[in-house]
Amino acid sequence: MATVVLNPSSIVVVAGWESGGSTASELDKDETSNQWVGNFGVTAKMTLELDNFDNTGVASIDQVQTTFVAYLGNARSGTITATTNILNGGTGLYSENISVTVNGAAFATYNETARTTSDGSTAWSDTVIDALRLEVLFATPAGKTYVQQAYVTVTFTESGYSHDVCGLAAASINKVNSLATANIGKINNT
Repeated sequence: MATVVLNPSSIVVVAGWESGGSTASELDKDETSNQWVGNFGVTAKMTLELDNFDNTGVASIDQVQTTFVAYLGNARSGTITATTNILNGGTGLYSENISVTVNGAAFATYNETARTTSDGSTAWSDTVIDALRLEVLFATPAGKTYVQQAYVTVTFTESGYSHDVCGLAAASINKVNSLATANIGKINNT
């Protein structure tokens, strides 16, 4: 299985942020030079439009999972509840509460449950994934919310051959001298 990260491409709604909250790319996966800081004692909210998914060479979309990197600051102990919502445009698909801790004022990674269907029974589709939005609400804390990253990871199965042949990408091979797909692993790359 392969994965692709859908980073925030634009901001739909923001509220309750003391700093940050104006540039979506500040929350990209592996971005560590920026942080959004929530106002003290205020619920901080973000709703983000995500990158489109390129379904070229994709046989099936196996799961979607939300991730954010955060901590509760300006507090000695405790947790806050972060409610993550996966939206299809404005329609809610999944919602989950995650407890964010002080964590010694160090960022920690929080993952929502991996979702294998778009609505509990229907397989994910490129159309649904291209309309995904990520919403996170950090409940009113006894401190400030610090957020560094927020994104969605899509896990998928590639179509085509599962082996490279003479340096040609597996997904680019339709047929090699009429050899069946199931036998392509037998070709010697030398």
